[in-house]
Amino acid sequence: MPLLFICLPNKNYLSRKAEKIKIIAISIIMIIIKRERDLLRWKDKGWILVYGRRKTGKSFFVKNWVRYDEYFFVQRNGSIVDQNMQKITMDSLMYYLKKELGRKKIVIDEFHRLHDEFLDFLHMMGGKGDLVLVTSTHWLSRKLLGRSSPLLGLVYEFPMGLADERDVLNSLSCRHEQQLSIVAMQEMCGWFLT
Repeated sequence: MPLLFICLPNKNYLSRKAEKIKIIAISIIMIIIKRERDLLRWKDKGWILVYGRRKTGKSFFVKNWVRYDEYFFVQRNGSIVDQNMQKITMDSLMYYLKKELGRKKIVIDEFHRLHDEFLDFLHMMGGKGDLVLVTSTHWLSRKLLGRSSPLLGLVYEFPMGLADERDVLNSLSCRHEQQLSIVAMQEMCGWFLT
């Protein structure tokens, strides 16, 4: 949790000039919401298609709560990078999948940016091993799960929306003790955030 604030002595100790100085405290608090409801729905085996609207936490969820061995990200220009940010070719990705699916759990984030030949390749692989495909393109997820899809019957559908309200409230209540310690520090320094 990044937190930045300025601690000065109690204002009783400050001179009249110093009292006139405005003190600005900036508090940056980041709360990570553990999506318990989504974790309960998660199946850890087979091929999984994670989809939903943009900025709902799909990639964050997979990166932080799902066990995987290799993570690939497809950039907007269609280039592919591995978890070490090394660029690889489409041929290298397909070779890696042929060799490692069945032995390793592999994630491909934003896979919809790859060419159609990749879907045919996945169809040829036939659902073997553990593969997580992440997309924010809803029309494509519908197409991938439609009657004429090469992936029909090969992937488990995992839709993600906004975080469940119960998970949000639970995450906020876990912050209660940390908030109390911040208030204690502020009182000790002689000022309060409003």
